[in-house]
Amino acid sequence: MFVDISYFDDDNAAHAGMECIDCHADIEDLPHAEKLAKVNCAECHDDVQEIYDSSIHAHPLIEGTTGETASCVSCHGHHEIYPADDPRSTVNHHNLAQTCVRCHEDQAIIEKHQLPGQETIQSYILSVHGSSNVEDLESTAATCNDCHGWHDIQ
Repeated sequence: MFVDISYFDDDNAAHAGMECIDCHADIEDLPHAEKLAKVNCAECHDDVQEIYDSSIHAHPLIEGTTGETASCVSCHGHHEIYPADDPRSTVNHHNLAQTCVRCHEDQAIIEKHQLPGQETIQSYILSVHGSSNVEDLESTAATCNDCHGWHDIQ
Protein backbone atom coordinates (compact mmCIF):
# COMPACT_ATOMS: atom_id res chain seq x y z
CA MET A 1 0.00 0.00 0.00
CA PHE A 2 1.40 3.38 -1.00
CA VAL A 3 0.99 6.13 1.58
CA ASP A 4 1.36 9.75 0.52
CA ILE A 5 3.01 11.19 3.61
CA SER A 6 2.22 14.76 2.52
CA TYR A 7 -1.27 14.04 3.92
CA PHE A 8 0.17 14.31 7.43
CA ASP A 9 1.30 17.88 6.66
CA ASP A 10 -2.27 18.89 5.76
CA ASP A 11 -3.56 20.91 8.72
CA ASN A 12 -7.14 19.81 7.90
CA ALA A 13 -6.28 16.10 8.09
CA ALA A 14 -7.65 14.26 11.10
CA HIS A 15 -4.18 12.92 11.93
CA ALA A 16 -2.13 15.95 10.90
CA GLY A 17 1.33 16.03 12.41
CA MET A 18 1.29 12.40 13.48
CA GLU A 19 4.05 9.93 12.70
CA CYS A 20 3.54 6.44 11.27
CA ILE A 21 4.58 4.86 14.58
CA ASP A 22 1.82 6.71 16.42
CA CYS A 23 -0.58 4.10 14.98
CA HIS A 24 1.79 1.41 13.72
CA ALA A 25 3.56 0.53 16.95
CA ASP A 26 5.16 -2.53 15.37
CA ILE A 27 7.42 -0.47 13.08
CA GLU A 28 10.94 -0.88 14.42
CA ASP A 29 13.17 -0.43 11.38
CA LEU A 30 13.02 1.49 8.12
CA PRO A 31 12.20 0.43 5.61
CA HIS A 32 9.57 -1.47 7.57
CA ALA A 33 8.07 -4.85 6.77
CA GLU A 34 5.46 -4.86 4.03
CA LYS A 35 2.84 -6.46 6.29
CA LEU A 36 2.19 -4.55 9.51
CA ALA A 37 -0.01 -5.46 12.46
CA LYS A 38 -3.60 -4.28 12.28
CA VAL A 39 -4.00 -0.82 13.80
CA ASN A 40 -6.23 -0.54 16.85
CA CYS A 41 -7.98 2.83 16.49
CA ALA A 42 -9.43 2.41 20.00
CA GLU A 43 -5.96 3.09 21.43
CA CYS A 44 -6.80 6.78 20.92
CA HIS A 45 -10.52 6.67 20.17
CA ASP A 46 -11.79 4.51 23.04
CA ASP A 47 -14.90 6.68 23.46
CA VAL A 48 -15.91 6.00 19.86
CA GLN A 49 -15.06 2.30 20.23
CA GLU A 50 -17.45 2.05 23.17
CA ILE A 51 -20.26 3.49 21.02
CA TYR A 52 -19.31 1.29 18.04
CA ASP A 53 -19.47 -1.82 20.26
CA SER A 54 -23.24 -1.28 20.57
CA SER A 55 -23.69 -1.11 16.78
CA ILE A 56 -24.87 -3.80 14.43
CA HIS A 57 -21.50 -3.59 12.67
CA ALA A 58 -19.74 -4.76 15.85
CA HIS A 59 -21.93 -7.82 16.47
CA PRO A 60 -19.89 -10.26 14.32
CA LEU A 61 -16.64 -9.15 16.00
CA ILE A 62 -18.05 -9.38 19.51
CA GLU A 63 -19.65 -12.77 18.80
CA GLY A 64 -16.49 -14.00 17.10
CA THR A 65 -18.50 -15.25 14.11
CA THR A 66 -16.58 -13.48 11.37
CA GLY A 67 -13.83 -11.00 10.72
CA GLU A 68 -15.87 -9.53 7.88
CA THR A 69 -17.68 -6.50 9.20
CA ALA A 70 -17.46 -2.75 8.88
CA SER A 71 -14.59 -1.44 10.97
CA CYS A 72 -13.08 2.03 11.34
CA VAL A 73 -11.16 1.79 8.06
CA SER A 74 -14.20 0.50 6.16
CA CYS A 75 -15.85 3.88 6.51
CA HIS A 76 -13.02 6.31 7.27
CA GLY A 77 -10.25 4.81 5.15
CA HIS A 78 -6.74 3.78 6.09
CA HIS A 79 -4.68 6.95 5.97
CA GLU A 80 -6.28 9.95 4.28
CA ILE A 81 -8.84 10.61 7.00
CA TYR A 82 -10.51 13.99 7.20
CA PRO A 83 -13.13 15.43 9.56
CA ALA A 84 -16.72 14.79 8.44
CA ASP A 85 -17.23 18.44 7.47
CA ASP A 86 -14.37 18.26 4.95
CA PRO A 87 -15.58 17.47 1.39
CA ARG A 88 -12.65 15.02 1.01
CA SER A 89 -13.90 12.89 3.89
CA THR A 90 -15.48 9.54 3.06
CA VAL A 91 -18.04 10.29 5.78
CA ASN A 92 -18.82 13.80 4.57
CA HIS A 93 -22.56 14.35 4.15
CA HIS A 94 -22.29 14.15 0.35
CA ASN A 95 -19.94 11.14 0.28
CA LEU A 96 -21.56 9.02 2.95
CA ALA A 97 -24.05 7.14 0.76
CA GLN A 98 -21.23 6.11 -1.59
CA THR A 99 -19.21 4.93 1.40
CA CYS A 100 -22.10 2.82 2.70
CA VAL A 101 -22.90 1.25 -0.67
CA ARG A 102 -19.37 -0.15 -0.98
CA CYS A 103 -20.60 -2.94 1.30
CA HIS A 104 -24.35 -2.60 1.08
CA GLU A 105 -24.40 -3.17 -2.70
CA ASP A 106 -22.04 -6.17 -2.55
CA GLN A 107 -24.24 -9.19 -3.29
CA ALA A 108 -22.00 -11.63 -1.40
CA ILE A 109 -22.12 -9.47 1.74
CA ILE A 110 -25.88 -8.94 1.37
CA GLU A 111 -26.50 -12.69 1.19
CA LYS A 112 -24.01 -13.69 3.90
CA HIS A 113 -25.34 -11.20 6.46
CA GLN A 114 -28.97 -11.19 5.31
CA LEU A 115 -28.96 -7.46 4.62
CA PRO A 116 -31.66 -5.60 2.73
CA GLY A 117 -30.90 -5.85 -0.98
CA GLN A 118 -29.83 -3.31 -3.55
CA GLU A 119 -33.42 -2.16 -3.97
CA THR A 120 -33.09 -0.43 -0.59
CA ILE A 121 -30.11 1.59 -1.82
CA GLN A 122 -31.88 2.41 -5.08
CA SER A 123 -34.95 3.49 -3.15
CA TYR A 124 -32.81 5.98 -1.21
CA ILE A 125 -31.02 7.27 -4.31
CA LEU A 126 -34.33 7.89 -6.09
CA SER A 127 -35.93 9.47 -3.01
CA VAL A 128 -36.14 13.21 -2.46
CA HIS A 129 -33.29 12.86 0.05
CA GLY A 130 -30.93 10.89 -2.16
CA SER A 131 -31.55 12.88 -5.31
CA SER A 132 -31.12 16.16 -3.41
CA ASN A 133 -27.73 15.08 -2.10
CA VAL A 134 -26.57 13.99 -5.56
CA GLU A 135 -27.76 17.12 -7.37
CA ASP A 136 -27.11 19.83 -4.78
CA LEU A 137 -23.78 20.05 -2.96
CA GLU A 138 -25.34 22.49 -0.51
CA SER A 139 -28.12 20.05 0.35
CA THR A 140 -28.67 19.03 3.95
CA ALA A 141 -31.17 16.31 3.02
CA ALA A 142 -31.07 13.15 5.12
CA THR A 143 -28.38 10.61 4.39
CA CYS A 144 -27.72 7.12 5.80
CA ASN A 145 -26.44 8.20 9.22
CA ASP A 146 -29.36 10.54 9.86
CA CYS A 147 -31.59 7.50 10.38
CA HIS A 148 -29.10 4.75 11.21
CA GLY A 149 -26.64 6.64 13.42
CA TRP A 150 -22.93 7.33 13.11
CA HIS A 151 -20.84 4.91 15.13
CA ASP A 152 -23.84 3.24 16.78
CA ILE A 153 -25.30 1.97 13.48
CA GLN A 154 -28.65 0.24 13.97
